[in-house]
Amino acid sequence: MTTKPIPTWHNFVAGQRVILLIETRGATAADDEVVFPAGSHGVIDATVDFGIYQGKGAHVIIGEGDRAICNSFDDRDVKEIGRFPFRRV
Repeated sequence: MTTKPIPTWHNFVAGQRVILLIETRGATAADDEVVFPAGSHGVIDATVDFGIYQGKGAHVIIGEGDRAICNSFDDRDVKEIGRFPFRRV
């Protein structure tokens, strides 16, 4: 999949701190499964255009150090959840 960087996604920008409104799961670089509860803090790593199927979105880093994960959220997630999965700090 090819992604294209974009300057903003719904007024969110790279480097912006956010609070996750949903439980977020993922694997660390060491392939350990971690779960972050709603209310966890994250940072937007990049805002991107995923293409026609997924639309636009953001890569969000949650956690710190060896337990950090990067999850992607896109327009489909917003539609499915019925709101944004995170908010500004």
